Amino acid sequence: EPAAAARAAREADLLARTAGGPPATTMETTDTGRLLTVSVPHLASMQGVDLDVEKTALVLKFPGGCKHGTLTLDLETPVKPNKVSAKFSKKAKVIKITLPSA
Repeated sequence: EPAAAARAAREADLLARTAGGPPATTMETTDTGRLLTVSVPHLASMQGVDLDVEKTALVLKFPGGCKHGTLTLDLETPVKPNKVSAKFSKKAKVIKITLPSA
């Protein structure tokens, strides 16, 4: 239901903004792998953001002043690191990371 999803997104956003530390994430399975959505309410651009993906791990480092710190995830299924892509939505304040299965 769209209203429930919007409410959950607002609650996750509020929690991320008040708590600091690693941002809230959701992981979805797609036909070709996985899609990681990272909520980044304090981020204005991808400038200074560092994404490092290995076959079974992901590290997303944020610039010092944005309160998000570092997000480290162990990936349940191996991915193709050289095929990973990331897109930042300034309007939605999320980073969507596409992780193709190995």
